[in-house]
Amino acid sequence: MKKYFLVMILVLPALLLPKKITKVGYIDIQKIINKVVTDQNLRSILENRRSDYLKNADRIAQEIQRLKERLNTEGTSLTEERRTQILEEITFKEDELKQYLEEANKELSGKESELTYTLLKQIYQYIKKTAQTEGYTIIMEKNSSLIFADDEFDITSKVIEELDKVKKKAEEN
Repeated sequence: MKKYFLVMILVLPALLLPKKITKVGYIDIQKIINKVVTDQNLRSILENRRSDYLKNADRIAQEIQRLKERLNTEGTSLTEERRTQILEEITFKEDELKQYLEEANKELSGKESELTYTLLKQIYQYIKKTAQTEGYTIIMEKNSSLIFADDEFDITSKVIEELDKVKKKAEEN
């Protein structure tokens, strides 16, 4: 009887302690990114900038081509000094074009990284909010280390719904 009573004293507190239930969910981050990128026209922002850079690069390339054509058509009638001057100008313009393209690529990469960071930060806030609202303790990314999960644990659509609500509120204001 003493043993039974002693076991009850030791086991009873463990039974009375509230246990937190672990609720696991997963998301498809790529699906969310694709939806948000489409909605926010982030691709068009980058494409517009890229287009502007290409127009300027084409202008410089046309100047180079014009100088080369001039050198070819007037080549025999040009003085050696003028010929050297045009060749130097061509070299200068080619260097200018190369530098311009490098700076444009660097700026576009930076802008893309900035937009991606901002986008992911926003998405993770809504993932956290959805997880807390729904009572999830663990959220995993579908494409990394998740071998199998039932669709009932996929909260991707809930996060997208949350993002859509925010978008609608922003459009109303």
